[in-house]
Parts: sequence; C-alpha cells; structure tokens
Amino acid sequence: MDSTHSHNKIDIEALVKEKGYRNFHSFIAMTYYKQKSSLKECGKIIGVSSFTIKNHMKRLGFELRQPGPLPGIAPVNPGIKDLDCIVRAKTYFKCAKTAIGTMYENYHLNTYEIAETLGVSQTLICKKLREYGITIRKQGRYKLRRHNG
Repeated sequence: MDSTHSHNKIDIEALVKEKGYRNFHSFIAMTYYKQKSSLKECGKIIGVSSFTIKNHMKRLGFELRQPGPLPGIAPVNPGIKDLDCIVRAKTYFKCAKTAIGTMYENYHLNTYEIAETLGVSQTLICKKLREYGITIRKQGRYKLRRHNG
C-alpha cells in the first residue's frame, strides 16, 4: 500500500463535530440542502476540499445537485397540485416519497421544516409520512420551538 494514502485519511465526522454539528448527515442537511451552500463552501466550513465533501456524500448515498449556479428554491406554479412535481421543482429529488423520507429519516428535518422547504402544509407532510409507512417521531428532541409574540 502506498504510504501517502494512509496519511491522508480524513475523519470528517470529527471535523463536523468540532464545528458544532451532530454528525455529517446533519451538517450536509443544514449547509448543502437547506442553506444551498456549494460543495466548496461546505468544504471551507470544515477545512477540506469540495472533492472530499463530494466523495463522502457519494459514499453515504447523498444525492448531489446538478452543477452550476443555484437559483435557490425555485418558485412553484400555484396551479401545480402534484406533490412529485413540487418536489422536482424545489429539490433535487425525483419523487416525493424519496425526498420526504430522506429529509425526515436521514437528515432529521422535522415536518415543519420539510413543509417549509417544499412550500406545502405541515399537515400534508404528516399525511404523506403515514401514507409512505414512515413512523412519525414524537415531539421532544426535535420539538418545534415556537416564539411567543
């Protein structure tokens, strides 16, 4: 084995924890998907290259966005009723079941955050989770913080 490769092993989990994230999944959910940061920006946050971020994401099964400038969350035609169309317009997932399941189970977004991301109601997200056979978490650790005002 080439000795240069053994010295270049990067502990990404440790790097993201040093920056205050729970794990790599929550780091990517927040920075890459929710804040729409580029791979380069994600790498800069934890001190690695965009190539390292991309390779780690691929190994863990994350879907990568298409390269090029990001317009942010795309506006959805108000006439669109099909949730799959909304998901394709606002995310880089191909179907609602994959998008909602991944955001909820892998990225640990709550139903409110998913609804906000997709521009739909929280009730619809809860209904779809049940329809897809995904167990809804009890409030607690992920409990929504409401502001009094």
